[in-house]
Amino acid sequence: MRIREPAATPGTPVGVREGAKKYRIPNNTVSQWASSGEVKVLQRPEKKGQSLLLDEASLQERIRRYTPHRDSSQRRPRAHPVSPTAPPTTTPHRMEGMVPVGQVQMPQANGSPSPSRPIYRPAARSLAPVVQSRPLYEEYLESRRLARRSPHTLTAIQSFLKPFLRDFQMLPTERSVVHDWVRHQPGSPRTLRNFFEAIRAFYRWCSREKGLLLPDLSRPDLPKNTARPHYLGQEDIAKILRVCETPTDRACVVGLAQTTARRGEWCSITRANLHDNWALVNGKTGERVIYIPEESYKAILFAMGSHDRLYSDRAPLNETMLTRRTNYLLKRAGVYKRGMGDHAFRHSYQAEYLHNGGPEVLMHRIMGHTKAGDKTQLYLHADEEVMKAAMRYAPRRFLALELELIPREAVPA
Repeated sequence: MRIREPAATPGTPVGVREGAKKYRIPNNTVSQWASSGEVKVLQRPEKKGQSLLLDEASLQERIRRYTPHRDSSQRRPRAHPVSPTAPPTTTPHRMEGMVPVGQVQMPQANGSPSPSRPIYRPAARSLAPVVQSRPLYEEYLESRRLARRSPHTLTAIQSFLKPFLRDFQMLPTERSVVHDWVRHQPGSPRTLRNFFEAIRAFYRWCSREKGLLLPDLSRPDLPKNTARPHYLGQEDIAKILRVCETPTDRACVVGLAQTTARRGEWCSITRANLHDNWALVNGKTGERVIYIPEESYKAILFAMGSHDRLYSDRAPLNETMLTRRTNYLLKRAGVYKRGMGDHAFRHSYQAEYLHNGGPEVLMHRIMGHTKAGDKTQLYLHADEEVMKAAMRYAPRRFLALELELIPREAVPA
């Protein structure tokens, strides 16, 4: 590899990131050279935040022998497949049992392309009935142990693959057979999906390492999760409010219970997109406008204080903080159930809205559903007045609570 930079004097220090950026080498490759002793280390970091200093002359000497596809952990680019009837490329270095799959050009570090070279892979063998599944399973499990998988992962592999190997002495070569077997196993839909993921990982390993022609197990037709959603009543929300410790906790509980905001949308509320009783939020489904009642609006302003958005533990509120804090409050209030989280407020809002007699078409619009069952919502163009009129069916849970959320003198006018 040619280096365009002038030769460095021995003893000149250079950081790992600085040298990688200067010579256009991946950071992890330079770090591996320093760890293995191929590049001389001048100074190691004494404090957290300091960088490892290397000898630039030694780094230049190692870069001259640098080959991207051998020294780097980057994956090779996929070769373009050739026709199955194309004659094999003649080369004296081809190994027995290898077939050509295409040509590829690896760019050199200085930007110039290298000559084309053929790419080979092990010749795929047909899966004959004599191929036993048990030896493959033992070798697969041993490979997972050598890969330092966690004991929990190894236990899951054993528990999910042993019933499959007990019923199939030879690996089935039809996709429908595997799907039918998983579908008729006892357990919840989540357990069936764990069964399927373990079998699919095993099949991928057999195809990659052993060259077996196995079916593609993607897109299974498995039953969906039938777990019932959790709901929070007025008494449950009152218990949660009593254990709130900070104004941000109160604002989150009040806002999630009185609005239809998802956790990502709630964390995106700022002073710039908050206008009286409306807020322009942004989430995974895109931007939308949500209605914010008066109680939630006052609680948000009080929690923001002098900041431009909600803060938790001196940091801007994000989805992870909101989920952990909500679960903590639910458990402390004694209303937590398995699988319950901040999304339970949305389920409660939707159930109470329909119970109050709200129209289903407007409910999909208020909740921000992108895939609703009623197609008439696609042709509905509800203006602000219509949406305000529909809010009379929304749950007003804090009107009957004799619990003062925030001091009245602290509420901004």
